Amino acid sequence: MLPIRRAPLAHHVGALCIYLLLAIALTWPLASRPGSLLIGGYESRGFTFEDGSQNIWNIWWVGHALAEGKHPFWSDMLYYPEGLQFYFQTLNLAGIVPVLPIHYAWGPVAAYTCALWLALTLTGYAGFLLTRAFVPGWFIPLFAGFLLTASPFHLMKLRGNHVNLLSMQWMVLYVLGLMWLTQRRDKRSALLLAFSALMVALNDWYWVLACAFFTLAWFAYSLWHDSDRQGQLRAYGRFVGYTLILATPLLVGIWGIRERLQLVPVAGDQWWRVENEHFAADALGLFFPALWPWLEGEQQQALLKALTPHTPPQYTPEAWYVGAGWLLLALAAVGMWHAGQQRWRWLFVGGCMWLLALGPTLTVAGFKLGIPMPYALLQELPFLTVARRPSHFAALCIVVAMIFAALGLQHISQSRTRLQRGFLYTGLIALAVIELWPTGWLHYEFQVDPLFAHIRNKPGVVVDLPYEELWTSRSLRNQTVHEQPILGGYVARRPPYPTFYSNPLFSQLALMKPWPDDIIPLDPPTLQAMQCYYRLRHVVVALDETEAAQLSKLTTMLTTLTGTTLQPTYNDGSYLAYELPFFADACRAFLLLDRGWFERETDGVRIWRWTGAETQFWVINPFAQPRPMRLSMAIDGRYPVYSELWRSHELLARWEIQPTRRDYELLLVVPPGATQFTIHSTTIAEPGTPRQIAFPLVALHIEE
Repeated sequence: MLPIRRAPLAHHVGALCIYLLLAIALTWPLASRPGSLLIGGYESRGFTFEDGSQNIWNIWWVGHALAEGKHPFWSDMLYYPEGLQFYFQTLNLAGIVPVLPIHYAWGPVAAYTCALWLALTLTGYAGFLLTRAFVPGWFIPLFAGFLLTASPFHLMKLRGNHVNLLSMQWMVLYVLGLMWLTQRRDKRSALLLAFSALMVALNDWYWVLACAFFTLAWFAYSLWHDSDRQGQLRAYGRFVGYTLILATPLLVGIWGIRERLQLVPVAGDQWWRVENEHFAADALGLFFPALWPWLEGEQQQALLKALTPHTPPQYTPEAWYVGAGWLLLALAAVGMWHAGQQRWRWLFVGGCMWLLALGPTLTVAGFKLGIPMPYALLQELPFLTVARRPSHFAALCIVVAMIFAALGLQHISQSRTRLQRGFLYTGLIALAVIELWPTGWLHYEFQVDPLFAHIRNKPGVVVDLPYEELWTSRSLRNQTVHEQPILGGYVARRPPYPTFYSNPLFSQLALMKPWPDDIIPLDPPTLQAMQCYYRLRHVVVALDETEAAQLSKLTTMLTTLTGTTLQPTYNDGSYLAYELPFFADACRAFLLLDRGWFERETDGVRIWRWTGAETQFWVINPFAQPRPMRLSMAIDGRYPVYSELWRSHELLARWEIQPTRRDYELLLVVPPGATQFTIHSTTIAEPGTPRQIAFPLVALHIEE
């Protein structure tokens, strides 16, 4: 059992101050312009800036939500009108709340800079606290925390602007709490560990997975080697109970959106399998050198190619790099040699984490050997589909290495005079700075066009063009100023967006290309009815990202929608803006197609779509009261099939379709808002194709 050592308050305050100064120095020159400058990594890869903008938006959104009394884990500002849940996004509530005062006083960019400093400072301090449980004194734990927070793996998260992953402090404190629970087995230790687990969950789900498997390995070792198994079971059971109590609001929220979670089995999804392969650590990855001296040019490309010769270029080091630092590993080797026999538990759990970090198959020096690894079994679990980076399990390997590095340095410094220790420590600090100090940071300016401050006081949905939800967070940057709902959004895990893909008004504007005629009417009155309901107000175009042909098509579509040539309300050479009328007198019911329809077909005269076994559409009633409506369907039957029309669990109609052209009408009472209807049909195999079809619909119409 390890002794619980208490340090004077001055030691803790001094350590925090030193780590804060280190954080400011590591990120310089952010401190010179904390309200506009962002750090970055690759000149050829703008994702570093885009992810930074996303995290700045996270701070803005949480501050906005709390100020407005809204739920921070659900936003109606993105993916309008459906909104977006943040339970499995990179929100990092644990890292945002402490910097909200900075946000309210100086804005989200300054708050984000402080969040980076806080993550670097507290990760080092958490390492200091953990290593003090093994090594007395002040300097050695302080130096060990420095090796952790300045490790190449950790600074790679800074370079990628992944502040959620940079915030490793709660995970380190969780490890410390797990050790305390094993030693003390009392209620207080269980409660502290449960609180750490909650903070890890509010930080990032990757770290939750890492802590969960670390705990399983730790618990298995405890049951195998501890004679008091019942005591261990009681202690861990108490911890689980406290965790469930503390996490109840979070778990209730996740349960409420369980049906919308995208838990796709990895075995059946080739994209996920490839991601898991290339986001895994190399078997030699801990020993990879720090990349900072080769940040730019041909040297960098040559080094990356040498380290990962079979990794496609789109999988940049943020995905697979797990370098721990040579100095840390050298000291850890000394610690393992001299103290490993007394610390078998730590070697065991660290080894388990390393095996998981290697991903589904073994990679050595960049060569894919195809040998199955333990992660190949774990990736089949449904909840692991929210994660695709096995390499992140290596974070706890580096934490374990930090402990052994402190033990190794303690052994080296024993039996040394005070003067000799001074020279030793000075030399180690110099070596650490030479190896770990980052050089060549790229920097980006967080800038927003004055247009968006102008439209802030004109409520209405913003269509920020060109629409590109995957490659740019431009619309998020702009939204932090105009504070209006937008179409889509730049998020880590994109949700389904059925309204966008089924709504002609949304898609025509966002994609800047005309929607072809379909089985539902797309005339100007229908588009104006859609505009009356959805209230899209501001169409803004980034001119440097838009082609002339796209702009011409957009102008044509705006003319079709409004019935007149719409004049821009703003044009500064960078942005062009239009303000759309709401058409308050044009409101009426309309239809949108949903899932289950085959692609539109035409013979040059008629247009039709085949239905399948389950075909869905929406009826939108824009009024505040239920309305009686007539649903009309023109069906050109080709085969005898049976069909039923359902609304939720209510059967509305049943009919037999014959091989003939026939119009069907049905009277409905439609509630306010959007109501989904489903056509269930028997199907037949279409000759010469793999399709299972029911009947072709040539027109679908709703009217009061």
